[in-house]
Amino acid sequence: MCIRDRRRVHGEIQTKMEIDSNVLDFLTGSAQSLLEKADYLSKLPNPEETPFKTKYEARDILKNLLKDQVFEKLPNDNRVIALNAIIHRKIGANLYDTEEFTESLTHIKKALELFGKIPDEYIFNYTADILSCYNHLGILNTNRDDVENGICYFGKALELYDQTIDLIKTHNYEVPPECKNSSLKLAKANGQGQAFNFYYQGRLSRKRLESLHTHTYFYLAQAYAKIGKKEKAAHYCGLTMKRQFEVNTYQVKDFCLNCINLAEFYQNRESFAQAEYLLNIGFSLLPADLTKRKKLRASFYSAYGVLYLKLLETACTNYHTGRLSNEAYMVSADRMANDCEIRFESSKVEFPVKKLPRDNIEDYKTCLLYTSPSPRDS
Repeated sequence: MCIRDRRRVHGEIQTKMEIDSNVLDFLTGSAQSLLEKADYLSKLPNPEETPFKTKYEARDILKNLLKDQVFEKLPNDNRVIALNAIIHRKIGANLYDTEEFTESLTHIKKALELFGKIPDEYIFNYTADILSCYNHLGILNTNRDDVENGICYFGKALELYDQTIDLIKTHNYEVPPECKNSSLKLAKANGQGQAFNFYYQGRLSRKRLESLHTHTYFYLAQAYAKIGKKEKAAHYCGLTMKRQFEVNTYQVKDFCLNCINLAEFYQNRESFAQAEYLLNIGFSLLPADLTKRKKLRASFYSAYGVLYLKLLETACTNYHTGRLSNEAYMVSADRMANDCEIRFESSKVEFPVKKLPRDNIEDYKTCLLYTSPSPRDS
C-alpha cells in the first residue's frame, strides 16, 4: 500500500472514530438527559383544569429529539435504531395517556418495526419495550372494537414473556430486579452503578418485566369481558389478582371489590367454595377496627348473604327436582361446588370445603319452610 493510500485509510478510520465518539456523546449525553426530563415530566401530577400539561411538555421534548441529525446520518447504527424505537414507544404511550389513540397506534407500530431491525444478539435487552408495545397495540385495538386482533397482540406478549423467562432460566442470565435511568453521577452516588443503564442500551429489569406481564393478564380480562367470554375473563382476572396479591401491588378497595365481583361470577356458576374463598380473601384485608372501611365491610356482608342464599336455593332445587337420587349428578355438583381455580398461596386464608347437603332430607324440608311463600303472602 502506498503512502497516499495509507493516509486515505488512516483518514477514514479517524473520521469514523470521530463520528462514533460524537454518536456516543449524543446517546449518553443530550439524548439521555432529555429522555430523563421527559420521563420526569410524564410522571408529574397536574391540576384538573390542565390534566395533561406536563405530558404535552414531555411529548414536545421527545418529538424534538427525533429531529436530531444523527437519525438521518446513521440510520443503520444499532444504537441509533434502538434509541429511535424507544422514543417512538414513549411518544406512543404518551399519546395513549392523553387519549389520542390513532396517533398513538402509529408511533407504537413504528417502534415495533424499528425493534425488529435490531440483531438477535442484542434484542434481549429490549424485551420489556417490545412487550410494552404488544400490550399497547392490544389495548388500542380492543378499544377500537377490534377485540380479536387485540387478543392476538396480548397473545404475543404472553409468548414473549414465556420465551424471556425460559432464556433467563436456561442461560442463567443476570437480570437486575430494577434498572435506573438517572444521571450516571447520581447513580454512582447512590451506590446503584450496577443497576444503571442508558436508555439506548435498553437493559431488562425483572421488576418491569413482571409488571408488564401482570398488565397483559389484566387487559386480557377486559378484552374477553368485552366480547362476553365470561369464563376467560374470570380466569385472567383471577391471574391478575394473584400476581398483585403476591407482590403487594394492589389498592385495598379495588382489590376487595374485585374479590366481590369475581365471587359473584363463581357463585352463579355454583362454584360455591371458590366464591366464598374470594370473599374471605378480600375480607381478610379489612382493618380490625370496625369503624373503618364501613361501606366496604357492608359490601362483603351483603355478598356473603347473597352467596349463602344461592347455596340454599340450590339445595332446595335439588330437593324439588329429585336430583338427590341422581348419584352422577350430585357427584358432579359436589365437584363443581368445590372447584378451585384461584388460590392465593401466600395467604393464610384456607380454601373452604362445600358439601352440598343431600343425605338428610329433613335439611331440605327445613329449607322449604323458610323459602316457600306463606298463605299470607299470596
